[in-house]
Amino acid sequence: MTAGIAWTKQISGAPLNGKPLTDDTTRLAFLTGDVLAVMTPNTVVGLRLDGAEAWTWRNIGVALDKYVLNWDMTAHQYRIMVMIGIEGGPELWRYWVSTLDASGKEVSKEPVPMPVPSKGDVSLVGAAPMTAIVRPYSFDKVTKPELVTFNRDGSVARRIPLASAAGEIRLNQSKRLGRAKRFDIAFSGPTAYLVAGNPASSTAPIQIVALDLESGATLWTEAVDTVTNPRFLGVDKDTVYVLAGKISQDMPVYAYTAKDGTRTQISTVKATGELLSVESLIIDYNAGSLALTEPGQGPSGTIMFRPTS
Repeated sequence: MTAGIAWTKQISGAPLNGKPLTDDTTRLAFLTGDVLAVMTPNTVVGLRLDGAEAWTWRNIGVALDKYVLNWDMTAHQYRIMVMIGIEGGPELWRYWVSTLDASGKEVSKEPVPMPVPSKGDVSLVGAAPMTAIVRPYSFDKVTKPELVTFNRDGSVARRIPLASAAGEIRLNQSKRLGRAKRFDIAFSGPTAYLVAGNPASSTAPIQIVALDLESGATLWTEAVDTVTNPRFLGVDKDTVYVLAGKISQDMPVYAYTAKDGTRTQISTVKATGELLSVESLIIDYNAGSLALTEPGQGPSGTIMFRPTS
């Protein structure tokens, strides 16, 4: 059987003031029922396997003196979260989140406002669980970032300040192909895993923090290494897997038990002899096999690894 293009489909957003609205914010996500959700700047369109449109949702729209944009989308099985940005007011941009089901119908009674500190930002993290991150302005050292969780009906369940006795929470954003970025946070059911501490410290090891999303409490905090920039590789109900990024040194792969954070080194990624931008690496990890790709960064270009036991 020869692989090839099954079909192509031109998806366009609803016109604004009679003109097409275009931007580079298109997102894709697969849903329950074999539906592909496609986000345009002001619509979300559900496509069936044969390319036929199953449904179309349009955002709330704006008055003539404002500008509206579907800022981001995340989805999982039967839920879609769409973050809407509206230009105007002293904040310059204001944000709301609408929650849809797999048939494109809104499950939230109305879009949920997402207040953001002055010059800060908000990002959707995932739909399983449904979460977002609100970050203060980069020079604001007083206001703590928050992890926002949502109920099944799209309402806000909890706003959890991200603070830890292990040090500052590191909200690293790892690069993806193109301009896309993703926060380096791992989730398993009601537990979120984050990185805390100073990655440049030679005396205090950076830490992995397990956070209970239902209560906001810290379940455990366990060390990685000193002078390291960890990356989450994956998580299951029993274990979270972490790569201790060492740039030009061998990089251990650790497994932390979900129950209490007990750490076990399970493999090592050998150094390449070149400096690696650990934050920009695109990572794929499956059943003990690890691939790291550095797309066009530094002298190495694209490189691939397999860990050794």
